[in-house]
Amino acid sequence: MISSISSLSKIDIDKKKVLLLGDMKELGDDEVLYHQELLDLIAENEWSFVGLVGPVFRKADIHNQYVHFDSIQSLNLYPDLTDILQDSVCLIKGSRSIRMEDLSALA
Repeated sequence: MISSISSLSKIDIDKKKVLLLGDMKELGDDEVLYHQELLDLIAENEWSFVGLVGPVFRKADIHNQYVHFDSIQSLNLYPDLTDILQDSVCLIKGSRSIRMEDLSALA
């Protein structure tokens, strides 16, 4: 995930950059720390929108800097999602169990 976020941040493009990220599972006892490290990396760059799905990202985002969703279903209900994704480059990534592929705005 670090490589994906870093790569997108370095792309020079005339479009909005959006991150839709789901919790990373099976990281063990330090899972919150790993998610906090990702949030630090995200904070180093400019993004049009950052949406985070899952309880671990919510717990890791101690400053509540980003938009949080409990599940992919709640992200699908976000009223501005279609507008956010329009004319954007979007990284969608998360553990398989988060089911990021169920994002209805992609249909």
